[in-house]
Amino acid sequence: MTDEKDNSDSDWEHIQIMSEETPPTQKDDTVQNEVDESDNNPGEKEEGEPPQKENAEVEESEQPPTDPANADEDSKPQEDSPKAEEDTSSQESPIKEEETPHESFVKVEGGDPSHDDSDNEEESEPPEDDLVKAKQLANPPENHPVPGKSCIIATRTEPPRFYVLKNGQPEFLAEPLLSGGHIWNCEVEDGWLTFPNETSGTFLGHNEEGKVEATQKEPTQQERFTARRKEDGGYMLFVLQGTELLGVVISEDGKSLVLQKGEGDALDFIDSKYLDSPVSLKYPNMPPQKLR
Repeated sequence: MTDEKDNSDSDWEHIQIMSEETPPTQKDDTVQNEVDESDNNPGEKEEGEPPQKENAEVEESEQPPTDPANADEDSKPQEDSPKAEEDTSSQESPIKEEETPHESFVKVEGGDPSHDDSDNEEESEPPEDDLVKAKQLANPPENHPVPGKSCIIATRTEPPRFYVLKNGQPEFLAEPLLSGGHIWNCEVEDGWLTFPNETSGTFLGHNEEGKVEATQKEPTQQERFTARRKEDGGYMLFVLQGTELLGVVISEDGKSLVLQKGEGDALDFIDSKYLDSPVSLKYPNMPPQKLR
């Protein structure tokens, strides 16, 4: 009997301990569910449905609470707090910045992301050095004999040679003389061109041998010329010999002018207004050209 009593006492103590250790989670959840159901469905209570039945249905439908530790391992609860929103926005912001790398590049390079200066650079004026080079490459004006103006007669070779009256005889020299003799006036006589020398006053003409000279103070038929433009530039002189025109060409030694049948040699008749000094030329948009 004593053993049975001791066993019953130990069982009773065990039951009491178990009841004390049982967590009130289910009971509290049941009470909370009753409050929630009463707030969400007020109409059901007014119809007289007993609350015990609601609690029973809630207890049957709900699963027993799980261990918070295990719940964290299985799935993470969604956070609706402001902190979660801040974390979400902070994660999205780097993506937005990465979507527009070109804009940031334009800001650094161009200064204004909404304005592209590539077209304006193509349309802008060339640098000053390019303008200087363009001027140096500019061609001089076409030089032809103009009645009423004075001119310098020169070959079209490089370097040119100048037709100068020296000691009473015209000849080609590498550079003009400081004493003058390289300026020829262009005049018209009965429709023909004449070329008196500005220094001596004598006219260009030709002798019976067909050599061009400058000895006459008054122009005759032998001092009359006509000019024709050559296709590749320059002007040719012709004289009337009997019934035909003879061309004026440079002699074989390159020192004088002579007559021959056919076309003449192209010459430049440089307007004396381009003389920057007695020994230099200055064409528009070109550097000065030294004559000696």
